[in-house]
Amino acid sequence: MDIERLIDDAPWSRDFGYCRALRVGDRILVSGTTASDERGRPTAPDTEGQTRVILQRIRAAVEALAPGAVVVRTRVYLTHGNEWRGAGVAHREAFGDTLPVNTTVAVGGSGARACWWRWRPKRSCSRERGMTLRTSVRVNNDLEPEVLVELARRADAGGIDQLWISHDLHLESAPALIGTLAAHTERIGLGIGIANPYTQHPAELAMLAATSHRLTGGRFALGIGAGAEGFLRSVGIDRERPLAVTRAAVVAVRALLDGRSPAQDGLPGWSHQAVLARPAPEVPLYLGATGPRMRALGGELCDGVLALMLPPEAHQRVRAEVEAGWTEPKPSFDLPVCMWLSMAADREAAHVALAPKLALYGPELGRHLLAAAGMAATDFAPAREALVTGGAAAAAAALTPRMLRLAVVGTPTEVVVRCRSLVSGGAQHLSFGPPLGPDPVEAVDELVETVLPSLAH
Repeated sequence: MDIERLIDDAPWSRDFGYCRALRVGDRILVSGTTASDERGRPTAPDTEGQTRVILQRIRAAVEALAPGAVVVRTRVYLTHGNEWRGAGVAHREAFGDTLPVNTTVAVGGSGARACWWRWRPKRSCSRERGMTLRTSVRVNNDLEPEVLVELARRADAGGIDQLWISHDLHLESAPALIGTLAAHTERIGLGIGIANPYTQHPAELAMLAATSHRLTGGRFALGIGAGAEGFLRSVGIDRERPLAVTRAAVVAVRALLDGRSPAQDGLPGWSHQAVLARPAPEVPLYLGATGPRMRALGGELCDGVLALMLPPEAHQRVRAEVEAGWTEPKPSFDLPVCMWLSMAADREAAHVALAPKLALYGPELGRHLLAAAGMAATDFAPAREALVTGGAAAAAAALTPRMLRLAVVGTPTEVVVRCRSLVSGGAQHLSFGPPLGPDPVEAVDELVETVLPSLAH
């Protein structure tokens, strides 16, 4: 039988021992093909571009073995079914009127749609150490940009999976920061957590997500939430009907990212011509949620939920609230255990670093969250007053043990003990939020060098 092989210079074919394409008689078989370069990096930022590169490589392999050959069958594997539109555009361009038969398969769940760790030169620390645990760091947008860039670099090099940036009013602009961080990192996922539909129209949120997706090479995720009522009121915005407004925003943003008008999903006020010029269906949407109904909404509509869990041991109860919104199992749904972390070798320094966070944001946490922790907004009044009159140290002295228990605070050893308990209780994604510690950059180093390796054993 006449057999001919095409050998390319891809390192994977040498390492695994296979050829790019094989001709057996009048039949040609082509190995699975990706759009990654020799270092494992994607050569295009979105599904459409990656599919175009892949089909060009396949076409070149077929032509090398049999010029003029007709492709009769293609198989396309996507990490999420919503990616089909971009793949379909490139597939149609490649074959024109010589249509092959095709099978397209979604091989991953919604949590994988962003492909944050697909074809990357570095692996996450959890995967490198044989862990199934995912990790992320959340920071406020009040950090100096230079500090944030250094923190991001170290988290990226250390293998943290995601970095989330808040978009609180009157501080640094999270969308602007995302662009800067994308230029200074290689692997880590970057997300805004959260943007709200009261200060930004859903059309602008979709534009932001689609553009950030392309500029980050597919590493972007968008968090949407109703925002804090007190902060919105400070700029003259009444946060009316938060559940309904947030639902409409998520539905609209998802429709726009998928390439259709929200009018097609029945949303009033939208024209059928309201579509993104460049959709990005791969962008995962997370919902910021504090109450059980908002969490169920996130379970229903989104790819993940950013639910501040105070204390973090509440994660099993929160998961039940999120899953109440599921209409079917979602094995890849991402539910980070979002905690406040303050870690330092000096326990008291860690307490002082945490005090402003608890004093200022404690009353804004929402009655559902506080009630579940056995507290009320008024309990934080002494700490807030102490912060105003005496500073962080005075506020720390006014914190009660129950308040401190809301966060993970203490020495690295104490943090390890608390985190091990969370993992033993079923946590699959630990998300470490501000203040992180007296020095947030040093805290990230401590996470990478001490805490996460201890959790792997």
